[in-house]
Amino acid sequence: MASDILFGRIPKTGVTLFSTSRILGESPVGKPFEEKKNLADFWYIQSIVILKSHVFAPILPGAKCCPHVDLDQVAEPHTQPSRALIKDRLQTDLEEQCATASPTRDIFTKTAAFIAGIRTLGCGSHETDALPELSPSELLHKNFWDEHHKMLKRGYVPTKASCSGRVFLDFNQQGQPLVRCEFFSSDNRLHLCRFLDESYDLDYIEAYFHEDEDELERIENAAQAMGYGPLVACRTVTNFSSQRVHCPHDHRNDEGHPLKNFEPSALIFLSFQAASTPTPSLFPKKTPVHIRHEISTLLNSINDDLADLTPRRFLRHPVVKSYLQRQFPNVFNPTLIELHTSLANRAHLKAYITAAKVDLFPAGTGWKGVLRLKEWQDSHLLQKEHYIRKILEIPDFPVDEFDVDGPLSPSTAPPTTLRIIICMSPIGSERLKKSQYIQSDIGFRRIEGFMEFEMAAMDRIANTSVIFLRVYLNRQTAAAHHIILSEIGQIVEQDTGSAIWWRHLHADSATETPAGMILQWTGDQHGGQAKGIGLYLQELAQGMPNWVQDKIRSKFAFSALCWERSFIPEDVWKAGEAHSNLIESVHADVNREGVRCTLVGGLKKGQAFDKMKMKTLEVFEDFNIRPSNKSGHVSENAIKSLKRKNVANHRNLSKEDEKISAHNDKAQKSYDAWQKASKSQQIAAGILRGVNPETQRALYQTRFQEFTKFRQACERAEGKYKKRC
Repeated sequence: MASDILFGRIPKTGVTLFSTSRILGESPVGKPFEEKKNLADFWYIQSIVILKSHVFAPILPGAKCCPHVDLDQVAEPHTQPSRALIKDRLQTDLEEQCATASPTRDIFTKTAAFIAGIRTLGCGSHETDALPELSPSELLHKNFWDEHHKMLKRGYVPTKASCSGRVFLDFNQQGQPLVRCEFFSSDNRLHLCRFLDESYDLDYIEAYFHEDEDELERIENAAQAMGYGPLVACRTVTNFSSQRVHCPHDHRNDEGHPLKNFEPSALIFLSFQAASTPTPSLFPKKTPVHIRHEISTLLNSINDDLADLTPRRFLRHPVVKSYLQRQFPNVFNPTLIELHTSLANRAHLKAYITAAKVDLFPAGTGWKGVLRLKEWQDSHLLQKEHYIRKILEIPDFPVDEFDVDGPLSPSTAPPTTLRIIICMSPIGSERLKKSQYIQSDIGFRRIEGFMEFEMAAMDRIANTSVIFLRVYLNRQTAAAHHIILSEIGQIVEQDTGSAIWWRHLHADSATETPAGMILQWTGDQHGGQAKGIGLYLQELAQGMPNWVQDKIRSKFAFSALCWERSFIPEDVWKAGEAHSNLIESVHADVNREGVRCTLVGGLKKGQAFDKMKMKTLEVFEDFNIRPSNKSGHVSENAIKSLKRKNVANHRNLSKEDEKISAHNDKAQKSYDAWQKASKSQQIAAGILRGVNPETQRALYQTRFQEFTKFRQACERAEGKYKKRC
């Protein structure tokens, strides 16, 4: 009968069975079990699985339980789950934990967690130049752990190999304990080296690394007597549909020893009793199908924000808040937990968000995702609705040794492949063609791995900023800017039928300022952008004197700073902007849509922002409706500027007053200390004069030393005061 119970067929009578084999899903009645051994972690164990009955009705709910669970403690007779039953069980667990709570338990738990982390990760360094020399037994152990971790990760193999060096307990010259990899040294600090302070149980750690089973047993028996540790009964029960394979808590076997590496411990518990049989109370961790459908509908309604959506952003998204307010009008500040308690687990939301991203962005949210967006745009939208105009990818892009460039972050080198995405609408081309005073700048915060080149101007009639285009690029060299400006010129010519005109190149005379020509271009101080503009203008002026050489001969800096040394008409010089505040404010404005975005997410947010700005300007031109209640007159700008300067002036003066006040306070304290030291010196001098040096030589010597000390203190205080003044 025992062999039939272990490896036989499922009987058709109500009995309780145990097996060392693993069953996935449901098997028809009368079919043999699938024979598949399960390997156990050093301390971690496989789960008991309570399968649903195939014989009696109603069907019992399935559950996964740890083999160390005391079913008499966690099981309750019930015919259906209820919130009250779950709350009672959780309250019991909480009371037990509170009863055993103590600083000693906290230290033990922290130490056990540290040991578990070291056992799971090992060194953890990606530096794999050095390989340890393993004995046959160590090699067998390593291969087992590699396969075991692969099983834990469901077959996932990390892209980066990690160090396989031995980790051991060591002490430095001062006697401080540390856990380090055998390959760690003063010359190679990439490997593990973790110093241990007194917040850990060093006896427990030392017993673990020295494999002192007697000491381990003593420590863990003491912990068991206090109601915690790997020897106490476990209370881990989860739903049968849960993907969890191992109990998250450390355990020992019935003999009190760590589980052997190859001990099959995944017992199967099958129940075929009546529905009132005591079974563990299961937590509502599974999200119902109709709730998942509601979440999916909400995700599909936030298209522009989906690419950069995270569970926290989803929880505070206006669409979600509006939906919850409609669903629960009587709840103050409702959350998704009101829909179902399982949504308190943000990992569920992350899984739903990831599925929605895969559905909407099958090529991802990076470079390939933008290529797919461009392909979809060209095949589904009219030419006048196009926004992504040009995508360039130039591998092994050369860089001149005198060119100006920089990495996207201090820890990375500039990429060798140049990637450029030019985004502008045909309406933006028309407005750029008509603009006279333009500004450009590069931003670094909005998109991960890319910079954002932006070109804008002030519409002096509407008194609002106009954004012509955005360019996303991963290099900011002069050659990259040259390519960008050349492509922009071609796009504008394609949209408007004529090229961009520049006053200093296309005007009939030096004093002429015709409409439709760019009179001034304000950029930032980055050399790559300035040189790129110069190369582009030089290319346009091939039949004219060399632009760069002409500026070198004419002392470029003076020509840019002094009107008398330039060829710019005086009215153009005065009418143009003397700062780049406009383009900086435009960058700050679009950054409010989100920073550190993915490439697709940042592009879509920028597109929505640019479309809103263009529509706002069109409504003003067609219906005279402004984006605010202000009149838009230039006098309002002047008033605002004066107020801002006054506030800044008062702020600066207040800071200076605070500095003066603090300095005066220090000077007053120094003066008071000087006066106090001077009085002490005078008192000491009076006492010294009252002592006869002939008859009271010893006392006189003592009083003289005291006087000398007070005099020196007085001199120091006087010097400090004079220094303050």
